[in-house]
Amino acid sequence: MRRSSNAPFALVALMCLLASCSKSASHAPQPPPTVWDNPNNMVEPPRAEPPPLDNSCVQDADCAPAPGCCPAPCTSDVINVNEMAKAQNRLASCPKDQTCPAAGGCRTFAYLCVQKKCALVFEGDAGYHKRGSL
Repeated sequence: MRRSSNAPFALVALMCLLASCSKSASHAPQPPPTVWDNPNNMVEPPRAEPPPLDNSCVQDADCAPAPGCCPAPCTSDVINVNEMAKAQNRLASCPKDQTCPAAGGCRTFAYLCVQKKCALVFEGDAGYHKRGSL
């Protein structure tokens, strides 16, 4: 006498159940977008990033470190000096209660005009030279 097994039927039923679960999960509601709460308790839509500041240059004197919410001993955010007023205006959006890390040090560097772009260049890197000399 032969015994029949329900194992193949159970396996097919389990696969169908798993397939239907994964399909229904894709129809789950998506979380709402992040909103910001301003001091007047008004809900605002997510904030767009401001456009990047100009970092083009002709000479080293065109380049300066962009000011940031937290002072840094050397920053890779180097801009054209003509953009400094815009950069200063952006500081108004810095969090008032922000805790900044203690400033450290950097190896020898300069803010230079390299291939017509302002950049932070460390001593020993290609393109490094004393500022204003070539």
